[in-house]
Amino acid sequence: MKISKAATSHKGATTLLRWRDKDTRHGVTKRTAIEAAEQLGVSETQLIHEALAQFIARELPQYDPNIGDVPEAAYEAIRSRVPQSTDGRVLSSIID
Repeated sequence: MKISKAATSHKGATTLLRWRDKDTRHGVTKRTAIEAAEQLGVSETQLIHEALAQFIARELPQYDPNIGDVPEAAYEAIRSRVPQSTDGRVLSSIID
């Protein structure tokens, strides 16, 4: 696994991390983190950032990036298929 050595020149916000007393599926000891960081040639901080980034990419839904405004042609296509009220009344709703 290739991990970048991205370094920042500023000190950002900090978070307290409490290491586990023993390694488990959901946490590691300080000793394990130190050994992993040394093996990968990165700092403990970078190791944690990489782990969090991979966890987020794996666990949170990934959506396509927003491609911008909806074209007028798309609005026209929707309007042509959906009944339109001329007096401001709601003709149908998905919310009761």
